[in-house]
Amino acid sequence: MKGASVTVVLFGADTYERESPRMSLKEVMSSRMAYLPSNVHNVKDPSHGSDVQGRNPLEYWYIDHSRKKTSFAVLYKPYNWVRDDGYTNMPPWIKAAAKAAGR
Repeated sequence: MKGASVTVVLFGADTYERESPRMSLKEVMSSRMAYLPSNVHNVKDPSHGSDVQGRNPLEYWYIDHSRKKTSFAVLYKPYNWVRDDGYTNMPPWIKAAAKAAGR
């Protein structure tokens, strides 16, 4: 993660409940990085079909924003990988997130 300015957070049905993604995100919280969350629940899996929508793992963290407790999930609005065509649009999403973070 050293030298990166954006952390892409791909999440599905079970990501919110798992400790490993939370620990990974917690490690980069102090780096003043931008976050780019994308829900991948509609991605087709040949073995299992598509998944149900999951909660955004950024809902775990809050900051004091204008004297109000604000969730990272509010500050970094998620994309929907399928609906918003993440395959094509990921590069401009990353660029926009970096710009918003002043990078």
